[in-house]
Amino acid sequence: MTPCLRAGVQFASSVQQVNPAVPVVPVHHIEAHILAALFGPPHALHFPFLAVVLSGGHSQIVLCHKLGLYTVLSTITLSAVDAIKYIHSIRLVPAAVVTESPGSILERCATAYNDLQSKCAKELAE
Repeated sequence: MTPCLRAGVQFASSVQQVNPAVPVVPVHHIEAHILAALFGPPHALHFPFLAVVLSGGHSQIVLCHKLGLYTVLSTITLSAVDAIKYIHSIRLVPAAVVTESPGSILERCATAYNDLQSKCAKELAE
């Protein structure tokens, strides 16, 4: 991952050298993943909140106090892919039923949960 990020920084710097009017804005990679959740419907999420970051080489539970202020509560060196493979390996879903990748199944379950959560929220608001 580090070489990829370094290449991105070098590319951005070279663009700025060619055109100094283009600003280079430093962005923390993991922070950007966390803050992407704020791009949902207005007021869907606000500080403080708890974030679960499942990344390539590690996973974290992060308490997000405010923009730029975070506390890592827990971290493990299990990647998201390894976690998904583990869940699949303990056969929560019978092997005969599985016709797609474990990641696709997990994504479908998460979408169904979000749809159910939205439906319940609408019913409670009525």
